[in-house]
Amino acid sequence: MKNKINIISLISVLSLMALSVSTYAQTDAIDFQTIITDRQDLPIKSADLDILVDVIEATPTGDITYTETHKVKTGINGELSLEIGNGLPDNSTFSDINWEVPNYIALSLRPQGSTTFLANNGIVELLSVPYAIFATKLGCELGCPGEDGVDGRQGDQGPQGNQGPQGATGIPGPSGPPGIDGLDGHQTLEITSSIPQNPTDGQFYLDDGSNRTDGLPGFRYYNNGNWINL
Repeated sequence: MKNKINIISLISVLSLMALSVSTYAQTDAIDFQTIITDRQDLPIKSADLDILVDVIEATPTGDITYTETHKVKTGINGELSLEIGNGLPDNSTFSDINWEVPNYIALSLRPQGSTTFLANNGIVELLSVPYAIFATKLGCELGCPGEDGVDGRQGDQGPQGNQGPQGATGIPGPSGPPGIDGLDGHQTLEITSSIPQNPTDGQFYLDDGSNRTDGLPGFRYYNNGNWINL
C-alpha cells in the first residue's frame, strides 16, 4: 500500500516531493521513497544527505516514539529510497512504536558535513503496519499465516459478448478541391443553303444540296477561289 504526499522544507530551499511509503512484506522495515527538489522544482541530483526520521504517535502533534538517521545519496533525478527501521536509532528502538494507534512520519534533512537538520512541514500518516510486527504482536494466536500457495490454473475464456450498437454517423468531411477542366467538345456544323461570305482557302461547310451539282447534302471545300464539292 502506498501513500503520496508533498513535503516542503520550512527553512532551506530544499523540498521533498512525490513521497511514497510502503511496508516490506514479512519484515519490520518500511520502504520510504521520495524526490528532493529545490524551490524551482529542479531535482537535487547526486547529493549526500543525512535524513532524520521521527515516528509520531497517535496524532501529527503527538509524542515522538522513535527516531533514526540515514545517510543517503540522491539519484540522478533527485530520488532517494530508505528503509525506516533499518537506520541508526537515537535512544529508541523500532519495537517502541505502538502499532495499535495511528502513527505519523516526519522528515528532516541536512547536507552531509553540516551540523543542523532542516525541519520541514511534511508529515505523513502510516496507513499500514509492517507485517512482521503485526504477526509478532498477535503471537500467532489466530494462526500464523502460511506461505503463498502456487498460482491456480488460468480460467477458461469467457463467451464472446454481444455486438455493440452501431456508432453515430460522423460529421461530413470537408469538400475536396475542384477537379481540372475537361477537354473542349468538337464544334458542330449546321447544314445550310448559304455559301459563306469571304471564304479563305481550306474553309469548308455542310451544304443542304442547294449549291451542289448533284443536289445532295454534303461538304464543300474552298480552294484557290473555287468551292469544291466533296
